[in-house]
Amino acid sequence: MWWWLLSLQCPRLYDRYFTHWYKADVKGKPCEDRCILQHSNRICVITLAGSHPVLQSGKTIKSISYQISTKCSRLQNKVSGKFKRGAQFLTEFAPLNKPFSPHLPANQKQQLS
Repeated sequence: MWWWLLSLQCPRLYDRYFTHWYKADVKGKPCEDRCILQHSNRICVITLAGSHPVLQSGKTIKSISYQISTKCSRLQNKVSGKFKRGAQFLTEFAPLNKPFSPHLPANQKQQLS
């Protein structure tokens, strides 16, 4: 019978194709944790870890800008080939984006990097 198929759980996409890495206290700030998802083709996706204050407190992010400076945009990244030509190399302190939250006063906007 086919009914036993209903009880099977398929792994989530990011559990199936990505290796999970965690970086705690980014830039020395407590609880500023990141999750790095590494795909089998060596491309990384950087997300907030479940222990990050934004996720723990239920705050929302209003918008995200990937325009870091006039010459650097994270959206203009075109990667190709086995050696990932065109990829943007990042350091631990390189900013990734500029999130804007309605919960922060205008003078306390921070970059997540």
